[in-house]
Amino acid sequence: MLEPAQTDIDIWLVDDREVADPDLLDAYRELLNPEETARHQRFIFTRHRHQFLVSRALVRCVLGQYLDCAPATVEFSHNRHGKPQVVADPGLQFNLTHTNGLIALAVTKRAPVGIDVEYLSRQADIVKLASRYFADEENRALYRLPVAAWNQRFYDLWTLKEAYLKACGTGLTTPLSDFSFTFGKQGIGIGFSGIIADDPAHWQFWLLDAPGTFRLSVAVNDPAAQTYTLNPKMGIPMGEFRPLVLPAAAFAQ
Repeated sequence: MLEPAQTDIDIWLVDDREVADPDLLDAYRELLNPEETARHQRFIFTRHRHQFLVSRALVRCVLGQYLDCAPATVEFSHNRHGKPQVVADPGLQFNLTHTNGLIALAVTKRAPVGIDVEYLSRQADIVKLASRYFADEENRALYRLPVAAWNQRFYDLWTLKEAYLKACGTGLTTPLSDFSFTFGKQGIGIGFSGIIADDPAHWQFWLLDAPGTFRLSVAVNDPAAQTYTLNPKMGIPMGEFRPLVLPAAAFAQ
């Protein structure tokens, strides 16, 4: 049974492309409940079906270790916005994210946590998306940077915003332009429009480089502002996970 410290955030990473053993994939299918099985079968593309299966196996196998129960017996409920929680221990906070080639699961015992990951080489219309979704001050800061730095800043902001919303558990019901991030010598800061009743002092953020040119962001909401320790590890569900060092991402100022 895993017993994280109150201020630990465990980060479990899986490269789903490395999971190809047919017997292992069959074992993953055995873990799914009927609703998950139906979702799995609805995917049209093989790569999406595969990543969903590995993601659900990761969540069930990891949370089963914290709960000291069989992975297939882990039960979930959802808030009104669809964010899942563990029925047996609602205090066990977790969040899942994935992009092409990487799945990430964050788990902590105490405070709401959010995680997001994106592939930095993914092509996007940065100007169009930034003008539509980012706050004015974020766009001004973006365009002050050299053009060569725009792609990285875009994904820094995008993953941080996703991590914040996922920790809140509200999803995209909160407009991305109603809160903004700043980058400076003191780290990453967040600010809110008058529409959002939130306190920047309650939030801590991490922006990390993950193996394979991925940007990974983590957000935690703790009014006590305790110091958290990130514990990244990489492996495959039902297999071995090894400790991993995720360096803090450098950001242009």
